[in-house]
Amino acid sequence: MTIRIHSAKMKAEVALLAIKNEKTVLEISQDYKIHPSLINKWKSEVIGGLSTIFEKDKAKKLYIQEREAHIEMIEKKLGQIVIENEYLKKNYARVQK
Repeated sequence: MTIRIHSAKMKAEVALLAIKNEKTVLEISQDYKIHPSLINKWKSEVIGGLSTIFEKDKAKKLYIQEREAHIEMIEKKLGQIVIENEYLKKNYARVQK
């Protein structure tokens, strides 16, 4: 018995066929020469993983919002430092006279 390694593309294709129910798992297993339990496992993994697609979008949006808030805070701080620097330069020049 040899161990075959299946590509992610092939697993997705087989799992999608099983989800569509256009063919039985037994027919798909005969077409692709894969054990039916493996097809059912891939099908379950696809169905179970569907929600993570949408969670990734939410996580990405949250990350972007956090980065934008951080940038805004840094810009405010930089503006404050520039104003303080200008004030100090002006007063230092006055003190030196």
